[in-house]
Amino acid sequence: DPFYAGAGEGCGYYYGSCVNSKGLANFHEYCSSTETIKCTASGRGGGACTSDMFSNGCKYSSPMPQHDCRNPDGAQSAYVLPGQQKFGPTAGSQCFSGTLVEANRILSSSVSYCFIYNCTGSGVNTVLKMNIGTTTVQCKTKGSISVIGFAGKLDCPDPTEYCSTIGKTF
Repeated sequence: DPFYAGAGEGCGYYYGSCVNSKGLANFHEYCSSTETIKCTASGRGGGACTSDMFSNGCKYSSPMPQHDCRNPDGAQSAYVLPGQQKFGPTAGSQCFSGTLVEANRILSSSVSYCFIYNCTGSGVNTVLKMNIGTTTVQCKTKGSISVIGFAGKLDCPDPTEYCSTIGKTF
């Protein structure tokens, strides 16, 4: 798989700090210990926020097999939005994050989801579409959006960046 971590981040990604003065991640590839499950840099699935001897103290999302979108057994751990996510090597899903839950529920911290997606358009007209069960959601810009029939928010990545890097089909 291509490796897009740090793509377009500038020299600060390589020579600066991975966290700011408040201890929050400076770049989306990194995380803070307050985040529970976050998408990995490859977008294949969710992972736990951790560091190792090679990360220079920077915390990153370390892949967890039970949250890997290509793992057919991942559906067993889909405690949030059960039946709305797709897992398996041929599912065509990628990792997305947010606090999206069934109506009348509350989720206090962001989690990862495995949704089937596709990209349409190009350049500033790029649209990222995700299938949440039978509902199709469109992300036209980066930011959190509400989804009809669900509580919480879905975090839309920048569609132009996403569709030209980790969401790019080959």
